[in-house]
Amino acid sequence: MRAKLLLIATLGLPADVLAADVSLSFMLAGDPANLVDCLRWGPAFERPYAFTVSGNTATLTSGGGVHVSMEPAGSGKYRGVFDLSGERLNYTADPATRTLSAHENNLGCRWSATAQ
Repeated sequence: MRAKLLLIATLGLPADVLAADVSLSFMLAGDPANLVDCLRWGPAFERPYAFTVSGNTATLTSGGGVHVSMEPAGSGKYRGVFDLSGERLNYTADPATRTLSAHENNLGCRWSATAQ
């Protein structure tokens, strides 16, 4: 551990760059406060999501054709955007707390999950 801290200090790299690879699985659930119109997104969230961090690359994928490149968003979190036919979904993953959330911009629909 001491050697790793020395290496980080020497190279000036942030600690999360040297984080271990992560693979988590999620089943998103809608926020109870979502509008009825948010139910149309149901089929997109009924499939498991896989969040993977490997080296400097993080991705979020789903069997429904969702493939999102995630970027570091500070303090160990990752963010990514999925655009489809004028709709935009913002995803945030936090491997430390094992959580994933999604937010749709037009109606404010929200979904969240804790890793299984």
